[in-house]
Amino acid sequence: MSDTATPPPFTGPTSVPPEIDAFLRGADEAHAAQQAAPAAPRPSWEPLGPPPSMPQPPPPPEFQPYQPDPYEAQSIADAPVGANQVPVSDEPRMQPAPDLSIELPRGVYDATRRVFLTKGYVRELDGEDEEALAKLRTPAEWFDGVVALGIARMGDIDFNQLSFEQAKSLTGTLLPGEDMMVYLKVVTATFGPDRDIKYQCQNARCGREIETSLHIPTDFPVVLPEGDYLPTYDFPSSKGRITYRLVTSADEAALLAQSTETTTSAEMTSAALVKSIIAVNGLPPQDPESFVRSLSIRDRQALLEVIASRQPKIDMSLSIECVCGFHNRFLLALPELFRP
Repeated sequence: MSDTATPPPFTGPTSVPPEIDAFLRGADEAHAAQQAAPAAPRPSWEPLGPPPSMPQPPPPPEFQPYQPDPYEAQSIADAPVGANQVPVSDEPRMQPAPDLSIELPRGVYDATRRVFLTKGYVRELDGEDEEALAKLRTPAEWFDGVVALGIARMGDIDFNQLSFEQAKSLTGTLLPGEDMMVYLKVVTATFGPDRDIKYQCQNARCGREIETSLHIPTDFPVVLPEGDYLPTYDFPSSKGRITYRLVTSADEAALLAQSTETTTSAEMTSAALVKSIIAVNGLPPQDPESFVRSLSIRDRQALLEVIASRQPKIDMSLSIECVCGFHNRFLLALPELFRP
């Protein structure tokens, strides 16, 4: 603690310099005069705002409509879209219309003119077609119905002007691989080209669900035989020269309709050859069934292989590898594609 005592506060009179005293006295007199004078009334219509003495902001520029520069617009249109360029619109665009044209290797046979019509168009199936297909009894009839209803035109024949039975008689002249080409084209036109397919892994230790995506136009390529398609072909056999034609989709449907649970593969071979063989050494066989049965097994199997080799082929099986490493192979059921 310090020994020096704090002096008491000063309470005596103070002196103010004359110039400061005069300034303070003038301010007091001006304040008193302002308080004594009555305040001027403010008009009720005068808007509130800054006093007139304050500087006013400059008026906004007059609006000028935009005049596009054609040269600038053309340069923007020609420039590639890059990091410094914004696309005109991000709205989704409509998908391009599907290609409905089809070209078949041999085509529909017009018996009146004895010509094959190879180029045509398919169409999208509608509700009327759906009702007609629902009335068909077997899967084979349903498949043939999709093909017959799905063709819009072949050559100069307008299928829309034909009855269902007339259309089926024409599509029955297609080769079995050709009707599959039409079917894939029709389901693409009706439901689009892409499908998601789910299967169960065939590995007994796995069994999990696996999924794959299909693009119909590319995942089911058509394999065509070499050479041109002819109305008939010749086959040398131990019994002479056999003239035959290719089996059609109508033949195939008839064979399936005639077969039963007890029908053997040998009987199916005989029935197929009866429909295919036209002549032996230039003459129609008197008893086609007896002639077919009289052929040697070697001739029968060789002729059947030749007939099959001239057909267009489409592999409808799927090879899918599961995450467990098992390679699955499934035969795709045709109704799996007849949906969105």
